[in-house]
Amino acid sequence: MIRHPHLAARIFNTPLLIHPAKLDAIVYGLGPRFGLDDPPQSDAYLTPSPKREPGGYRIVDGIAVIDVFGVLAHRTRMEADSSWIQGYDGLARQFAAALADPQAKAILLNIDSPGGEVAGAFQLADQIRAARGVKPIHAIAGDLAASAAYLIASAADTLSVTRTGEVGSIGVVMCHVDFSGALAQEGIRVTSIYAGAHKVDGNPYQPLPAGVQADLQAQVDHYYGLFVDAVVASRKGVTPESIRATEARVFTAEQAVHMGLADMIVSPDQHTAQISQQVSQSTFPRAIARQPGGRPMADNQGAADPITTATFTQSDFDAAREAGRQAGLSEGRATERKRLKSILSLPQAEGREALARKLATTTDLSAEAVAPLLDASPVAIAATPEATTDFAEHMARIGNPAVGPDQPPVNQQANTASMLESAWADARARAGY
Repeated sequence: MIRHPHLAARIFNTPLLIHPAKLDAIVYGLGPRFGLDDPPQSDAYLTPSPKREPGGYRIVDGIAVIDVFGVLAHRTRMEADSSWIQGYDGLARQFAAALADPQAKAILLNIDSPGGEVAGAFQLADQIRAARGVKPIHAIAGDLAASAAYLIASAADTLSVTRTGEVGSIGVVMCHVDFSGALAQEGIRVTSIYAGAHKVDGNPYQPLPAGVQADLQAQVDHYYGLFVDAVVASRKGVTPESIRATEARVFTAEQAVHMGLADMIVSPDQHTAQISQQVSQSTFPRAIARQPGGRPMADNQGAADPITTATFTQSDFDAAREAGRQAGLSEGRATERKRLKSILSLPQAEGREALARKLATTTDLSAEAVAPLLDASPVAIAATPEATTDFAEHMARIGNPAVGPDQPPVNQQANTASMLESAWADARARAGY
């Protein structure tokens, strides 16, 4: 039977952004916890792993250095038999704090990770990419930024690699484990009682059906598309085709720079010195931690700051926000007027004016989308315009004379002539004659 199912659920039957070799190591290391055979033990003396003290980023020469080490998970920070596991949520908090720290003039993501879970990875990458322009954000692979770790690294302004470093593994992997044979040998049979045809898809107590495997493959393909799109959005000079062509390979530093997956080859110390020199000579704007009322906070208020900064009050931010909102509304109204005009000016709108107005004012369809709808609709038949002159109104009140085949009586002719004369006189009088 599977022990620790909560751990197994985060490794099997779920998409992972991780280097495949590391996944094998995790399965091997955690196998005994899941009820798999114990791995062979070495006769050599095993020294304990060094203890990692919890903590945030470090400030080095005005740079906030955030270590991204080990396997990455959604929400956790722990030591396992085969890995140090770090949570995206903790990294996100460190990044937000460094972004607001007045002592940090730039941020460096110091990465040595094979990747990890899908959950949480894209949110962290989006957070990093959205902060571009607030402070310089750099990443360095020393020595590995694979899969989810590369997703995070690519979101920075620059991505460097150490001489022996590797980057890539832009892909998604999922594993399924089948214990049915092992359980059968032990005389154990598991019966699932469930509602919903797909409730127990991918369970470890039976071989994986072809239909379920196809569904899991579609899930993997979906996350692969998100991964490719995120890298293309972050890295200039790459395309979806070029990223897919990597086929999730891992590349050396020279290969990565040549392919546009990284920017330069440099050691961590050299990179830190370069960033420090750049920010000390720059007037790059940065975020400022504030107390209520808009006054900046700093540990050393009297220290000179080589970076030019400006202090903004809450009213300044409110005014800027309102100005942006008004500009957006103005642009939206102009765009809507242009759309309405385009629809009502369509050649297909002639004879279908009412339908064109309805489509223009009650939908968000563009002129290109409305044109075929109008083209497929019948043209309205124009009604005969009603008489508008005084003479025509009088003639309409008289009605059509009943003219038969024979000459009408003399008195009827006289009456008709009298009525016509009266109508004509009335019309002339109205016209001022």
